[in-house]
Amino acid sequence: KEIEKQQAIRTKEHAIHTKEVEKQQVIKAKDQAIQAKEMEKQQTIKIKELEIEKAIEMKELAIQAKEIEKQQAIRTKEHAIHTKEVEKQQVIKAKDQAIQAKEMEKQQT
Repeated sequence: KEIEKQQAIRTKEHAIHTKEVEKQQVIKAKDQAIQAKEMEKQQTIKIKELEIEKAIEMKELAIQAKEIEKQQAIRTKEHAIHTKEVEKQQVIKAKDQAIQAKEMEKQQT
């Protein structure tokens, strides 16, 4: 009878211990699930931050490209103006030379 009593107590203690272990495992599993969700959330945030950084970089590059295009357009325009000025000077020089040639021709006759 005493042995049965002891076995019953041990069985009950074992059942209590098993329940406690199961309870701890459930708590641990929940904690791990929470941690996994948090890590996933952090990764999503990091991905979004990287996407935003990339978008900003692309926008900055686009702005730089526009600035380069603008500078090139200005240089092209300046070059065209300079070319026109050179052409104008050449026309003036040619006219002057023609006048001088006429003048020399006139003096020779």
